[in-house]
Amino acid sequence: MKTTVTVKRRTYNNPITMMNEAEYRSVKEALEYGAYLARRYVPVRSGYLKSSIAVLSRDSFGATADYAGFVELGTKHMSAQPYIEPATREMVKKLPALYVANFRG
Repeated sequence: MKTTVTVKRRTYNNPITMMNEAEYRSVKEALEYGAYLARRYVPVRSGYLKSSIAVLSRDSFGATADYAGFVELGTKHMSAQPYIEPATREMVKKLPALYVANFRG
């Protein structure tokens, strides 16, 4: 007697769904980590710029203060004091480990 085994893909064991969910969670965690690092690196005078740093959308973080770009890139009157760029570099290094951790469950 021959037995047939059928495996149906469901939402919870579908590899594509699992990879997409792991990617979404990993990027979300990475962006939160990037915003945290940017808040650590930002020069503080009044604290307004630091408090404006947050995750802005599903795929970005940054500062919403009007003068955030001037501090990051500098002007002809002041030198640059980057805080987003170093935070992004460090965040990107951590992203593969986050993906593996989230894919495992």
